[in-house]
Amino acid sequence: MALLFSMKNILVVVCIAAQATAFQSHLMRTSTTLAPPLSFTESSTQIQNKKDESSNKRRHMQLSRHTRNCITTLRAGSISIPACGPLNNFFIAYPYAAAFIICALKASAADCVAQANTRISQVNQNELETRGGVVAIRRKTFLPNFNFNLKRNLAFLAYGGLYQGICQEFIYNNLFTSLFGASTKITTAGMKVVFDMFAIQPLVALPIAYLIKAVVFKHSFAEAIGKYMTDINQNSLLQTCWMIWGPAMFVSFSFVPKHFRISFMASCDLPLLTLQQLKMKAAIRKGFLGFTMSFSENFTVPKFDAEKNKNEVKVKVNSAAINPVDYKLPRAALGSVVGMDFCGTVVEVGAEAKNKFDVGDIIYGTAPGSVAEFTVADAAKVAKAKSDWSMAEYAALGVAYQSALQCLQKGKIVDKQGSKQEGKSVLVIGASGGCGIAGLQLCKAVGVTRVVAICSKKNEELVRKNGATEVINYQNESELTAFFENNKGKFDCVYDAATNSGGGEDYWEKSLVLLKEEVGQFTALNGSAAKWTRAFLGKEKERESIIMMNANTADLEQIVELLDRIGDRPPTNLMSFDEEGLEKAFALLKSRRSKGKIIFNISS
Repeated sequence: MALLFSMKNILVVVCIAAQATAFQSHLMRTSTTLAPPLSFTESSTQIQNKKDESSNKRRHMQLSRHTRNCITTLRAGSISIPACGPLNNFFIAYPYAAAFIICALKASAADCVAQANTRISQVNQNELETRGGVVAIRRKTFLPNFNFNLKRNLAFLAYGGLYQGICQEFIYNNLFTSLFGASTKITTAGMKVVFDMFAIQPLVALPIAYLIKAVVFKHSFAEAIGKYMTDINQNSLLQTCWMIWGPAMFVSFSFVPKHFRISFMASCDLPLLTLQQLKMKAAIRKGFLGFTMSFSENFTVPKFDAEKNKNEVKVKVNSAAINPVDYKLPRAALGSVVGMDFCGTVVEVGAEAKNKFDVGDIIYGTAPGSVAEFTVADAAKVAKAKSDWSMAEYAALGVAYQSALQCLQKGKIVDKQGSKQEGKSVLVIGASGGCGIAGLQLCKAVGVTRVVAICSKKNEELVRKNGATEVINYQNESELTAFFENNKGKFDCVYDAATNSGGGEDYWEKSLVLLKEEVGQFTALNGSAAKWTRAFLGKEKERESIIMMNANTADLEQIVELLDRIGDRPPTNLMSFDEEGLEKAFALLKSRRSKGKIIFNISS
């Protein structure tokens, strides 16, 4: 019903604008002065001049024929469009009522389209359990029907009718006429446009729109004004307004009849208003290279087509994580939106992904641009959430845990069955970071006998809690040196999550002596340019590996299975999803001092 209602309104507005344009075009061709609608006033000279009278009669007959064609009732399906003559009379006789109706319907239609497009899914969460301040879902019931928010729509309808209709009718057809006159000359129209762009829009129209939105979405007026100023300073709000509204207003003041002016502007405004409502919050990369992170509330929601995106799903993101790669690589490599790890609700499914996922499924995994309200994910790189975990915990698994798992698989510590590995020994370097803790927990899950962690003294408790049996303080030079001297040839695997990660550490060469002869494996997440070159060319040394994480469903499911085996969860560090939270999160990530995976709480 919401979609039908919105489409009906769109057709009404478009047809009204078309009729107004046709009517104005005819008036310009005939150059006839219009008094009361569809009637003409002859001068005394014309009455006395028989030749002119005959000419006017012919002109009147031509206009009548054109008007009869214009008056013919138009139909679009079952939608009856009012005839041009009565409509014209109504707009002239009741300008404020006409403006209210058209603009109210326009705003309502735009909101209907926005609500239907986003199709915000609702999950009925039952038997909730709170763990660490995060709600974990025990059982979910998805409500697949589109829930139309009538209260929100009526608020937009009232805003459209009262401000965009009545107030703008007064401003543009009364106030502007008093200030600049009624002339449609280019100079007069230009002055009106300049005054509108630099006075009415920034000081009246846009602030009112933000305040109304604050009322609808239950934000404070202070937040609304703050958001307005942010959009002006950071999101080019005024420039966008000038670029779109400037030409439209010039056409309106120059060519459109006064009584159709507000309707014309509504027809121009509808697509823009609809597009503005189809925006989302997102963490984006700014600048030429994209190494600067910024928070935006006006980023375009990703498009999704079941046929074009046949192996993908569109997700409403609940929680999303960030990784060092998010600030180390440029926008050209990773895209405009930050992030890869997420957990959220499926809202649309591609044609060939329907055998794996349904609308309403809670899924987790990796997807480009995950730190946003919506993202599109490859169905082969996500998995269904099944265990009794929080969404924040699921969001922590993507890059860090899959990287750790694949390193340990390469190091012959974890196999596809998750077999027990009693008697094995593993060294985890950089153990207190996200990838390090993941490695510790996975080693613990498969029963590795000796798990040595290299980290700072202050993180000893954290790493022991997550599976370390021994801890070496890298800040104590003598302790670190003694460890390397006394453990030559004693490890089945060295898992290095620190070397070349940005802190200046280099454990690569001196760790090789710790490996057992012939069977020991060295695996790392980072490496020098030379080592990456060898890896890409397939020329890695026999017992050395640099891991390029390969996201896949099977590994995601195995990670959850292994952690459930020991009752562990990814430690998380929750951040608010706003400008302040974004700055704080990346400052903490770059400091390499976060105790747990940094997670944004995108939506409830």
